[in-house]
Amino acid sequence: MTTRHVLSSRRHEKTASSGRGEATIKTSILVVDDDPAIRRMVGEFLEQYDCGVYLASNGAEMSRYLDECSVDLVVLDMKLAAEDGLTLIGDLRLRSHVPIIALTGARREEVDRVRGLELGADDYVLKPFSPRELLARIRAILRHIKAGRAGPFAP
Repeated sequence: MTTRHVLSSRRHEKTASSGRGEATIKTSILVVDDDPAIRRMVGEFLEQYDCGVYLASNGAEMSRYLDECSVDLVVLDMKLAAEDGLTLIGDLRLRSHVPIIALTGARREEVDRVRGLELGADDYVLKPFSPRELLARIRAILRHIKAGRAGPFAP
């Protein structure tokens, strides 16, 4: 039996400032990492900044969330236990235009980062990383999308 790891699955919450009961849409982030401590740390941090967070430990769980949920951005570890992040980026790009931030501790070589970007990652963050920097990168990518501009690494 697979445990569904969701910190916050609600996409709509009441707007606190308007008082009119208008729905506001939360940004939803899918965090894919096989390290439970990293998943939990990133998820809890993002929730503090009003993000809805889905947690997955592998590509199959990632696919299920993408099929069942509305996801605004994916944070994807490049070296999962039995899967290659570059392959997952390529597969994800075939089915979706959702922005991807690749996390890596193993693929530190420039050629690996360039390959990930060429396959469709929008940004790279090296482990160990600051959750605040990750949040800033998420916000920057989503800001570019909202403004109708290409991401920072698009040609």
